[in-house]
Amino acid sequence: MIEPGDDLASIIYNNIIDNNIKIDDGDVIAVAQKVISKSENRYRSLDEIVPSEDAKELANQIDKDPQFVQAVLDESAKVLRYRHNVLIVEHKLGFVHANAGIDRSNINQTTNKVLLLPKDPDASAGQIGNFLSDKLKKNISVIVTDTMGRPFRNGIVGFAIGSFNLEVIRDERGKVDLFDKGILNAEGKDVVVIGGGDTAMDCVRTSVRQKANSVKCLYRRDKDNMPGSAREVANAEEEGVEFVWLSSPKEFRGKNKIEKLIVDQIQLGDPDDSGRRRPEIKQGSEFEIKADMVIKALGFDPENLPLLFEAQELQVTKWGTIKTDFDTMETNIKGVFAAGDIVRGASLVVWAIKDGRDAALSIKSYLENIELKKSKVA
Repeated sequence: MIEPGDDLASIIYNNIIDNNIKIDDGDVIAVAQKVISKSENRYRSLDEIVPSEDAKELANQIDKDPQFVQAVLDESAKVLRYRHNVLIVEHKLGFVHANAGIDRSNINQTTNKVLLLPKDPDASAGQIGNFLSDKLKKNISVIVTDTMGRPFRNGIVGFAIGSFNLEVIRDERGKVDLFDKGILNAEGKDVVVIGGGDTAMDCVRTSVRQKANSVKCLYRRDKDNMPGSAREVANAEEEGVEFVWLSSPKEFRGKNKIEKLIVDQIQLGDPDDSGRRRPEIKQGSEFEIKADMVIKALGFDPENLPLLFEAQELQVTKWGTIKTDFDTMETNIKGVFAAGDIVRGASLVVWAIKDGRDAALSIKSYLENIELKKSKVA
């Protein structure tokens, strides 16, 4: 049993030696949070805690001991959620979990005490890691682990709350994984973009800026019938993008990766239901285009959403988009909201962002009204 004041690093080292455990460079030693907290005397007696009025009120709502709730609040930055017998908080260390990690298990049950997390888990890991690295003459890492109850769920999950000599978090802000791996990086490649809308223009001009070797845009109609911005098309042409009008991809070819496209030439036939002349393939007109990267910037149609969501009552338009209240963005199903292209049809991302924000405000208002009704009933 680990007691307050015990030299935990020496205890771990002695056990490694006594049990002939082989430690190599690069090994990671996991140390349970509980033994660190015990050695650092992170015990707190509930008998000595005087709960605040806030703690008493919260304890009454979730059916917990007010002194225990006060202990949780003292270790927390803020309360996030709660319900009967469950209290989810953000710990002062930044972790989100139940009861601020305070534990009553694996300690002396005859005293009314609880065990808190270490004050500085990284410092604790560092003290152990430096000692072991020096004694063992090995480049090792240490993590401090805690087995946290998953908020509002059954089961437990291992969680690292501190570390030494180990990169536990990588800052990926501003990075795109597929770009960094080269998959979406157009530099030095022959790029073909299929489509004629504003998204296609974004793709061809971005490829130019990524220093592509060549950029071609395939569109099945002519320039006069292109849906994208005429100014964007002109700008793209000025930047060196080659537009292959009246063309449609037939086949992608390559071994393990794209190497070329087989393309059909198109001629415009009679107008379709929209009034635009219908693209028709010229028989025997196919040709090849070399390509290292192909980007499909194409239009799309909604799926059968009532079937997909198993909600046959969900109302959709004749185009398959979802019908919503114009002001609240709520569907005909109470409490279900929709926004963006699934309501508007194919549109711009700026409109999707605006719709998403409007829908978020409506959802917030909807939830607040529910809580207001509950409080009135109570």
